[in-house]
Amino acid sequence: MAVTTPTKQSPLGVCMSLRRRTALIDWAREAGAWIVEDDYDNEFCFEGKHLPTLHNLDAYGRTFYLGTFSKTLHPSLRVAYIVCPDEAVAPLRRAAKSLLDGISLLQQKVLTAFIAEGHFALHLKRSRSICAARSKMVIDALTAQLGHRISVCRKSCGLQIFATIDGPSTDVAICELAGQKGLSVSSLSSRYVSAEPKQGLLLGYANFATEVQVSRSVDSLRECLDYFAQARAEP
Repeated sequence: MAVTTPTKQSPLGVCMSLRRRTALIDWAREAGAWIVEDDYDNEFCFEGKHLPTLHNLDAYGRTFYLGTFSKTLHPSLRVAYIVCPDEAVAPLRRAAKSLLDGISLLQQKVLTAFIAEGHFALHLKRSRSICAARSKMVIDALTAQLGHRISVCRKSCGLQIFATIDGPSTDVAICELAGQKGLSVSSLSSRYVSAEPKQGLLLGYANFATEVQVSRSVDSLRECLDYFAQARAEP
């Protein structure tokens, strides 16, 4: 079995190429293996043309396509879905009955109507527009105020912005200090398993509605960077 996020690899947001997707499907067919495709943050990729999903490319019925409404609607809705090969429907249904308490039938019917009547598509379109504007606002502020200290990836996909930092291994410490200032920042180096870790910050942007909020948070992040820059400069 292979578990993959071809639309957006976390945390760097890399998109799997069409060649790699085709090779993965061929491997699954030859090995008699299964592919679990987690369509992570697909709804919030704003640039470029989306490639076909593995499930749509797979002519051999080896792919399970997973999605959720936690980010697109609301996390408390707690509704997810699996698009699976026909022969897997019955065993998945049995597993769901034994492992889950079930999801409200009323919620499912309302969600079905919401999608069928076109409201979900309109909601996604509006959400993408809002998130794209907020992402640009945060990226512009980071570049203008901290561009000489960090390098922001303008092609960041999903609900996080990725930025690399210069200097020694301090991203974990920066994140800890940022947390004390009320900022939720994740470090890149802590996500490495075996390769040489790179230094970087993962910054959420979706909750910033105004430039004042962004400026205040960027100021706090600059204070964190200043603190460690000063500590390195001291003998």
